[in-house]
Amino acid sequence: MFPDALALKEKFVFGADDIKGEATVYRYWLNDTYHWHNSIDVKDYIQTPPEGNRYLIIFVSIINTGNSQILLPSTNAIRLWYAGNEYALDPDHYLEGTVRTENNMLPVAIEEIEFSHQLYSAELVSDYGYSHGEKLGVVYPGESNALDGYLIYVVPASLTPDQTYVQITFNSKDTAVWKLA
Repeated sequence: MFPDALALKEKFVFGADDIKGEATVYRYWLNDTYHWHNSIDVKDYIQTPPEGNRYLIIFVSIINTGNSQILLPSTNAIRLWYAGNEYALDPDHYLEGTVRTENNMLPVAIEEIEFSHQLYSAELVSDYGYSHGEKLGVVYPGESNALDGYLIYVVPASLTPDQTYVQITFNSKDTAVWKLA
């Protein structure tokens, strides 16, 4: 589908001048369920997809290598393709009962990957677009400010990494595609 797709962990350089960066899709996790803990009601849950599906979690790292802040690609700018079809983010990743404030849904913390480290640091990876529980909109210059996060997709149980691609559009002009295997 994408003959020139980058390999998993391969870096893509985007932007120019002061507004530039590099990105990679560096890991994935595929499973039929995942476990999560709700710190509001202090209970553990098992998340199960609709019948015939399973979960694919991809890990993305974005480093600002320029001198000015760069906009974080929205989750809508990150597209998952398998066997010619596009798949959406898991709609249940922000669950009822995990609300911190009236309009602020928290992403669930997934136990199977909660101790996974970021690509360029010893910090633990978090939900894409969050850092230390705070939602981000930009990435500041420097490797220590890299955005590193995961995204969860509901995919067919038949999904195989060798036919799966992640497409990311940066700054509305640069686009890269990674093949998972």
